[in-house]
Amino acid sequence: IGQKGVVMPLHYDSADNLYVMAWGRKRVLLADPGQQDAFYPHPSGHPNAGSAQVKLSAPNLTRFPGFASAKLRETVVGPGDVLFLPNHWWHQFEQPFEQTASLNVWSYEAPDTPPVSLRDKRMRGIAIQNFMEAKMVELFKNKAGVLLKVLADPAKRASKKGAQEKLLQKANASLFETAENGRRWVDRTFGTSGVLESSARLVERFLELHRYLPRLSGWKPGQEWDMS
Repeated sequence: IGQKGVVMPLHYDSADNLYVMAWGRKRVLLADPGQQDAFYPHPSGHPNAGSAQVKLSAPNLTRFPGFASAKLRETVVGPGDVLFLPNHWWHQFEQPFEQTASLNVWSYEAPDTPPVSLRDKRMRGIAIQNFMEAKMVELFKNKAGVLLKVLADPAKRASKKGAQEKLLQKANASLFETAENGRRWVDRTFGTSGVLESSARLVERFLELHRYLPRLSGWKPGQEWDMS
């Protein structure tokens, strides 16, 4: 049950969903999977993983200039409507009309099925970025987020000298190595339908997600969030 005026911000889910409306109407904004250059998804270890850093109601184009190229669809669902939301499709629900009630019917894939983030070409870049994040946390623990934030800001990076500079160089080399290993694995697995962009572009995209990443109480960048 949802109150009038409530907004569920832009995010995606990792499972298919049949969204069943019981009563009331909702405005829905939809977007194809991927589009990390437009929506700047939170990293996979962040408490808001799966959601966009961009606010659709007031996008900050100075911080998130890629949003200008976002591709969105809009519809309204009402009583008796069933909206199919494939996994990893972006969606935002708004309730400007009246109180509503809805039901989610989730579907999960078999455990031995390759994840959709690798099967769907639009998601492979994000999958490789998740590999980069996991490697950074493995190597640098809760310093990972701080290092990524500095790497994402050329001015801050240029100001670091000595031991700090060497640590940043190690982190940067790890990102490129992980990106290249991911590209090679995808190319071997999917052939010509694999990731076509360079390791440098994958790393650049990944760092863009960390430049303005907000800090939350009880969580530090690079620290795995306890969802229990």
